[in-house]
Amino acid sequence: MTSSTPKILFLTLYDESGASTRYSVYEYLPFIEAAGIKYEIRPLLKKEFSKLANSVAQPKGIVDLFKTLIFLILKFLSRYKDVWRSSEYPLTVVQKDVLPFGVQWILKLRAQRIIFMVDDPIWLKHPGAFGKIFLLGSFVACYRKHLFKEICKASDLVIVDNPYMKKTADQWAKKVIVIPTTINVQNYGKITVQQDPVAFGWIGSPSSVHLLQALLPLLEKLAETHPIRLINVSSTTLTSSKIEITNLVWTPENEIRAMENFCIGLMPMDQTEFSSFRTSRKWHIYSLANIVTLAQWTQLNAMLLKDEQDVVFYRTSDEFIENAKELILDEKKRIRIASEANRVVQNEYSLQAGGKMYLDAFRSVLDHPPVQ
Repeated sequence: MTSSTPKILFLTLYDESGASTRYSVYEYLPFIEAAGIKYEIRPLLKKEFSKLANSVAQPKGIVDLFKTLIFLILKFLSRYKDVWRSSEYPLTVVQKDVLPFGVQWILKLRAQRIIFMVDDPIWLKHPGAFGKIFLLGSFVACYRKHLFKEICKASDLVIVDNPYMKKTADQWAKKVIVIPTTINVQNYGKITVQQDPVAFGWIGSPSSVHLLQALLPLLEKLAETHPIRLINVSSTTLTSSKIEITNLVWTPENEIRAMENFCIGLMPMDQTEFSSFRTSRKWHIYSLANIVTLAQWTQLNAMLLKDEQDVVFYRTSDEFIENAKELILDEKKRIRIASEANRVVQNEYSLQAGGKMYLDAFRSVLDHPPVQ
């Protein structure tokens, strides 16, 4: 192997248009490049991600869903070639479970070393996307759970983003470490938030827009007594006859532009087992932009965030309405909590700190002799 030959093969679910891959892989590439480590990235889904995700989340009919499934199957078949080539690289990094049937065993036989990166509880049924279709959702959940176990067993290292997920991965993996979600401070540090008129905002993906849709009746009720509007950045269109909604396709530019126009960031979550394992990047993004976050309480969120200090939690619909009203009327509170959250994110969740942790993890596996 020459010095110009890539040492790391990344098998990612998306290209940088997908949030999970962007935050888990692409934002750390400059650290890998600075260390002189060559790499190659093989995303499963590229620029068509937004259109595809929207088709899965909100299919227009059975024909549309069938076309999407056929497209996915054809894309997944390309993974056989990618995994077969993994023997050419000292390290293969699998981001989420991007492997079709049987490829996990080929990976185990061919790859010299494996790191498995997981930022979602992929072993559980997803409440959105395919999870809404009972038989298909159950099949996908069962298969992903099997993949999760097998890839954990085959990996030299598993990287997760919170302690809850580590407890599950520890059941099957040789070694598991937690690297919390980090964020590039420079991307959001110069945003000037408009505090008036009050606008609520949400940044997400088509696969999670059902969480915002569930909040819409509460926002409409709030609009009966308070002049508010909603900015939705998700590539999915929402409509309402009772509240003004601005819908934007997600792009880095639209994300920044949207946050300059809202001052309360929404972080809804449901009460499914899937969501109990998740941490939301929305708090990091809103906080860096000096936007206060109104978030659904979960046990994991409560462990990581401090209510009324760097976030405002709600547990019930009544609490959402009550806390939202208070934030609408109290600009000083919005600014105080947003400022503290901004300080916490910059000190504890900076990309610089996360980049060093990832680089150390990759080096620790690369420096270890491959398992024969």
